[in-house]
Amino acid sequence: MNCNPKDRHFEKSAHLSGFCVLIKNTTVNEATEFSGELIDKIKHFELDAAFVKAPANDPDIVKELLYEEELVLISNSEYDDIEKVLAKPFLMNTKGCFQRELLESWLKSIGIHSVRYMEFNHLDAIVQGVISGLGASLVPYSVIQRYMGENKLRYFPLPAEYKTIQISLIRKKDSLMTSAFEKFVQVFKTYSPKIGVPGPIS
Repeated sequence: MNCNPKDRHFEKSAHLSGFCVLIKNTTVNEATEFSGELIDKIKHFELDAAFVKAPANDPDIVKELLYEEELVLISNSEYDDIEKVLAKPFLMNTKGCFQRELLESWLKSIGIHSVRYMEFNHLDAIVQGVISGLGASLVPYSVIQRYMGENKLRYFPLPAEYKTIQISLIRKKDSLMTSAFEKFVQVFKTYSPKIGVPGPIS
């Protein structure tokens, strides 16, 4: 079985360990790519499944919604004016990242068409960069929860149409659903955060 999770903050290790304990003699391989690349590989039978954030509106793809997360704009604790935060560079993943595309859509909707980026490939590096004052970012609230009592970060709410991302497990529609794969899906549904749990902003 080949699984390709994109979410770096997704707590998958314990889930994969649990799956391997349940299903003996099964190998799970992991890799990291952008959602569009993952969907293309699944359609060409190069992957069995993938975790994605971007919508997978494709008739050849079956999607299992695992949970939803709320995105927030973050800066270091010195800033309480969102206009000043929006003028800073944004620490984001490379071009093709779904959250980066969502950020650009939101900024364009409020009249900001030119965005300066500092590119990082790890979510922890992005958060630490924001804490250090390098710029701002758009991240799931769950990523920064542990910093909230330390006065290192400040977060700002997003408009309703931009604040929610869905984490889904996708596979090819005509792929073989083995008993091992069905148990794999069940493990992640059992241990993933519940869909619809309120975020920090109601």
